[in-house]
Amino acid sequence: MIQKTIIAFILFFTITACVKNPPAIENTNLGKIEKNKHKPEKSKPQNVLNKISGIKDTSHYQNAYENLLTRIKNDKKQLLTGVQNNTISMDSVSNYFLEIMRDSIFQYWYGTTWEFNGHTNDPREGEIACGYFISTPLKHLGLNVNRYKLAQQGATNIMKSVCKGKDFFRTTSKEKLINYLNEQKPDGLYVIGLSFHVGYILREKGNNYFVHSNYKYPIAVCKEKVETSLALDSSNDYILGELSMNHAFLKQWLSGERLVIIQ
Repeated sequence: MIQKTIIAFILFFTITACVKNPPAIENTNLGKIEKNKHKPEKSKPQNVLNKISGIKDTSHYQNAYENLLTRIKNDKKQLLTGVQNNTISMDSVSNYFLEIMRDSIFQYWYGTTWEFNGHTNDPREGEIACGYFISTPLKHLGLNVNRYKLAQQGATNIMKSVCKGKDFFRTTSKEKLINYLNEQKPDGLYVIGLSFHVGYILREKGNNYFVHSNYKYPIAVCKEKVETSLALDSSNDYILGELSMNHAFLKQWLSGERLVIIQ
């Protein structure tokens, strides 16, 4: 009862304060993402990106995002103390991580323009490549990682670095990927590596979504259904690793231990 009250308190003040006002596989030898595999359409105008993110007024966007990160930093300290004192379980940490990524962090990044060499540190300002959309939000959430070095790895090494401690699911069939996801818990966050792309898989109320910096339309960070994703259709390989349910990763996130990047 104590840990549930603490988690509910943390989530209420963090998500309520920051989300209601947000201004919004490879095979085993796969190397770095190849630019010539991406043939994006012409970039879309800003009003289209605003529609994607659901954000109309961005005047206070960066301040709100910085306030969110400050609250998350404080939450993380409380979670770590609770875990050390056995008043908060790792399952509760898992729930917090999933909700803060899904309901807060992602909301700010939706609509940020994709570009192969993009590495912006600020959502909706500049461009971001798919690998940096893995490393940057995780660093902002408090993971001790070199976001440049992680983003520049191939999908397999990104998976091995971030999702260690858990077996990966590998397949060459999108249909088998979907079948596997449908057998998992109704809510969860994963990292997925494709032939020449990387992103997050979000399980939400039993539905499967691909959250990624999309080199296809809309040429921006977006959330789309797995079943209809053109980027997923373009891959010959899929490797999936647990993130929000991965206790080894979550303990490293809480402790501030430096993430070792596999190269």
